[in-house]
Amino acid sequence: MSSEKLFSVFKEKAGVMSAQVHRVGTWAQAGELIAEQVKELKAQRVHLFPTPQLEKTNCRATLAKTGVTISEKLDRHELDVTDVGITFVPYAVAETGSIFHPETDPLGRVVTMLPPTHIAVVPFNKILPTVADALETVVKDFGAVPGYMSFISGPSRTADIERVLTIGVHGPSKLIVILVDEGV
Repeated sequence: MSSEKLFSVFKEKAGVMSAQVHRVGTWAQAGELIAEQVKELKAQRVHLFPTPQLEKTNCRATLAKTGVTISEKLDRHELDVTDVGITFVPYAVAETGSIFHPETDPLGRVVTMLPPTHIAVVPFNKILPTVADALETVVKDFGAVPGYMSFISGPSRTADIERVLTIGVHGPSKLIVILVDEGV
């Protein structure tokens, strides 16, 4: 399956799960889009989970222009009052419309789960066809199965109470995925 077809399938499936999907050409454009999204959300506090890939977005500088408070300290109490968690996620899965976040640090996962909005930056060339392909790729890339792996398919949802679908009960109520064409 071509990269464009994988993107088309991923975008369709992620949209069904209520995720917003954007595609940009460069890491710098991803940083600008992050700042735009944060401004639209009227967020007061954001958390950047520091990675070399997010450094390429220069989003710290673009976010600073919005006047938002930026945190990078992995502290659960601080994340409890954060409006937006911003992470680099290395893979996406077309067949489910999920982003795939392998992580060795449990606090790294918290950034994807506690803030009401999660913005994930994902390399376009890492949209994989299936979950099986994702698992095979992560073992190849990491040399072993990482300590934690999350397949995130849209915002948090549950229908536990009287089968009424509710968004954002156990995690973010909004998921924004930014796919970057420029290589990692």
